[in-house]
Formats: sequence, C-alpha cells, structure tokens
Amino acid sequence: MFCKNLCLSTICVLAFFGVSGQRNFKPAYVVNNSGDTVKGSIDYRHWDKNPERISFKGSNGNTEEYLPLTIKGFFVEGNHYESAIVDVEQSPTQLRDLDHSHALILKKDTVFLQKLIDGPKSLYGFVIKAAREQFYIRENNKLELLGFKKYMKDLDPSATSFSKEFQGTNSIYLNQLSLYCKDCPDAMKFLEPVKYKRKDLITFFNKYYKCKGKGMDYAYEVDKIRVQTGAIVGYTLTSFNIESDQPKYAQLQFSNSSSISGGFTFDLMLAKKFRKFSIYNELFFSYYKLNDTINYYLNENEYTNTVYSLEYSYLNINTMLRYRFLIGRDKALFINGGLANGFVISETNQFVQYRQFYGTERTKEGVILEDTRQREFSYLIGLGLSVRKFSFETRLQTGGHGISLYPEVGTEVNRLHFLFGYRF
Repeated sequence: MFCKNLCLSTICVLAFFGVSGQRNFKPAYVVNNSGDTVKGSIDYRHWDKNPERISFKGSNGNTEEYLPLTIKGFFVEGNHYESAIVDVEQSPTQLRDLDHSHALILKKDTVFLQKLIDGPKSLYGFVIKAAREQFYIRENNKLELLGFKKYMKDLDPSATSFSKEFQGTNSIYLNQLSLYCKDCPDAMKFLEPVKYKRKDLITFFNKYYKCKGKGMDYAYEVDKIRVQTGAIVGYTLTSFNIESDQPKYAQLQFSNSSSISGGFTFDLMLAKKFRKFSIYNELFFSYYKLNDTINYYLNENEYTNTVYSLEYSYLNINTMLRYRFLIGRDKALFINGGLANGFVISETNQFVQYRQFYGTERTKEGVILEDTRQREFSYLIGLGLSVRKFSFETRLQTGGHGISLYPEVGTEVNRLHFLFGYRF
C-alpha cells in the first residue's frame, strides 16, 4: 500500500510541474510577403496534419500568429511549409460514405503546404487529417492537385467478388506524373508500384532525379523509426507480503527494503505521425533484502529467536509503451506502462532459529518458502519528466505470480522506483 500511495503523490507533483509550460518553441524562420527572411522560433507541435496557423516568436520576444497568405512560408525542425491557394478534394473516404461518382469534388482553400521535393520537379503534401493526405506538383509556377478518389461502382449482377468489383478508384495522379516527368524514359516503369502515399511518391521522385542525373534542391526525409540509447540509475523501495493459512507464515511481517537499481535503455521512437509514442525497453538490475525476527519468550531459561531472510537479485527485461506530452522546448512529460520479465541471478531464502533451553542452545536452519520461481512477471506503470538528455521517473512495479510456486502460499512483491536517466 505504501508504494501505491507514494507513487500517487509523486505523480501529482510531476503533473503540477508539468502543466507549468505548454509551448514548444523551436528555432525557425518565416518568409514574409516582402520576401524577407525573419529568424525566430515557432511553437512546433509535431503536427499530425498541416497547421492552420503558427505562433512565431521574433528576436524581440513578441509572439505573433500567422495564417496562410499572411506570410509566404516558414521553416522549422527540418520542415518547409509554403502558403498557397489550392484545390482540395472533398469526397468522403470511409467505405460506408463513398459516393457513386468517379469525379473529384474540389474546393478552393488557403493552406500551408509541406514541401516534400524541391527542384525542377516539385512535390507538396497536405495532410487534412491523420489518415488522409493530398499531393500537389508545381507546373509553370502553378500548383496542381494530383487527383485520386475512391468511389462505389454501380452493382454488377454478374460480379463474383463484392469487395473487388463494387469499389473503384480514380487514379488520375498516375497520368499526371507520367506527363510531368515524361523527360525520363523510365518514368512509366517507376510509376507501376506507386500508390497514393507519401513514401511511394517521394521514392518515385528520387528515381526520377537519378534518371535525369540531377540533384534536388531539397528532399523531405521519409521518417523512420529512430533508436535512442541511454542509462538509468535510481532508488527502489520494496514491500513483501505472504498470505497463507499455514501457521508458520501467520506472524511473518517483513520490513520494507531499499536498494540501488539501474540498467541500460533502448528506446524505439516511432515514425513521425506517431512520434509521441515509443517502445521503451530496458535491461534492468534490481535487488531487495527483507528481514523479520520473531521472538518467543517463556522465561529467561526458555526462549526462541527466529530470524527470517529473503534476498533476491533480478536481471529484468522491461518492455513498455511510452507516450510523451510536450510541455516546452526540449521538455516533455511522459507516461509509460508495460511488463517486466525478471530472471533470478542470486537468491537467499532461509530462516535461522536460535533456541535457549535451560543453558542449552540449539540452532536450526531451513528455507522459508519450499519452492520458488526463478522467473518473475510483473506489471509496470510510471510517470516522468524529461529535460534535454536527462529524465526523472517514478515507477510502480506490481502484480505477477509472486515468488512462491505453491498456490496456497500467496506472495506479493511491490516495488516503487525513483529513476534518473541519461540519453546517450
């Protein structure tokens, strides 16, 4: 219980400090409508879709909001955005909502387009929502939508496969790209596997430029899983309880243990769309030492003292899903949860009984738990704060089957970790 209460208190404290900062300004610049470049910083949110507006802080410390067309564009964290008035395709994309026309439904809109390829042949992206993106090319200084639409065909009574025959696609973009890049003889071959996706289209343009023997002025780097390694060290509090109807366990109340723990981390940062998530792994060493003493005193000539000792060292493989909340520049509040798979590397499981009987002393040794597990599964949940390469986390480790193999002897181990981390 002490672990859960203390963990809750620490989480409240971290949450209090976490809400103190809510912006994430990164070095950036904007290009104003006069064509001048103004340096400063932009509140960057790892946008899941193209931003509708940005917050820009200039060198004077003042913050302004910019909409498309109030500036020509901006650059932040390796991403170029350009203001534009473009056609946006409005057709529904969910299967249940598809219409029965292959014709595009277009609407003019003023947006920030993301530059994906820049050069004699250019490509732009516009993410409307998480699962929907449209693409544009620039021809004769005019932006043109690459057309694509899913629609429902009229039902063919002779069709044998409903899903294949009833849904159609209007893939205008393939013809547009073949004309756009017709000066490359292999363009049609390059287009064969290209789907209406960012990665496929960027790959096509890379092949086109290689075909032409020319370099691009700018190419968006397709986001991939990134790996971050580091180390953690901390302080661990452990509580242990035995629940059993057997009399020999009835009076046991082990003291809480405190020890040093730590290990190495291996964090898989997911692709940009899911950059706030990561699969966080650890090779983690933990240790606890628990003691209890039971005294039975009849008189000065007849008494018994029994010392109980449980001492375990574990090498844990921890795997968790981590989510980050950006709360400032190079600062994030994170929460993670997952599983710990621990292997026993050293074990002490014994009692020593000292019995005094009218001048005769006897000593008896034995094990506390007859059969114990050499592998421990448990659950992990934690909350922490990271600042640049450093982090602090409070983590609760609980649950699992305990260390006793006998169902009638329940053993509950709870740990509370206070961990400091450093990212290499």
